[in-house]
Amino acid sequence: MNNPAPSTCHSCGKETDNNCGRCKAISYCNRDCQKLDWKKHKAVCFPPGSTCTRCLQEIPPPGSSDYKPCRVPHPEHHLQNCGSSVGPEGAFYRNACAACSKQFVKTTPSFSTPKSQAVIQPASAEWCYHGYHTIKEIPKSDERRIRDDILVLSAKLGHEDLQAKINDIPKDLPNVRILTIQSGGSYDEDIRPRLTVKMPKLEKLQLVDVAFAEITLTPELTPLLETVELQNVPEDCQLDIVLPELKDFSMHYYGPADDEDDEWIHVMLQ
Repeated sequence: MNNPAPSTCHSCGKETDNNCGRCKAISYCNRDCQKLDWKKHKAVCFPPGSTCTRCLQEIPPPGSSDYKPCRVPHPEHHLQNCGSSVGPEGAFYRNACAACSKQFVKTTPSFSTPKSQAVIQPASAEWCYHGYHTIKEIPKSDERRIRDDILVLSAKLGHEDLQAKINDIPKDLPNVRILTIQSGGSYDEDIRPRLTVKMPKLEKLQLVDVAFAEITLTPELTPLLETVELQNVPEDCQLDIVLPELKDFSMHYYGPADDEDDEWIHVMLQ
């Protein structure tokens, strides 16, 4: 039986066959070398097969070729639209992230270019979180993480696929707590989905720049819904909103406001 080839001590470079007792990936020739490197190594030292509680990805062994830092995109439900502009140099979408307090601009060559191809400036704001993995419990106040109770759907799927995704929410994500449905970069009046599905644990809903044909939010469908944000819902959309737990409601749209809308919102909030 052949003995495994010796590794190199991570501190002094000497050959050794002693591995770190926790991650099994880094080698040290003695305890002194391990202690010397521990301050740096402990940030990436996890038991094999551990899952990061922030990005929900399996943590690769330190020093491996596929090791990547923990990276979390800006949560869509925490992004505030700070305005957009279109000019000869392209389209500019200004955003502020409430989760990490960063402000940034997404730039595309033209207004029709999908936002998924946008370049983020400054580059340091590309990620909501970029750093070390962790297996510790993330504080509830820290929203810089990927969650399994949040769903973001895009109208760029097309009408049929978007409607199918909406219809499958009760089956695919029954515990969804935060739902965002947004445009794929431009307002498409031919994409007319209906939101009439049961989401018993939904607390926050954002509908942004999608030409909904119907929106139904009732105690039977969304009994725990507290926050509703609507942006550019068409005038002919059939709205049925009766929410006993509603605390925050906002509606943004192009065009002058009128007393009818103000009165309707007041009645809904009763």
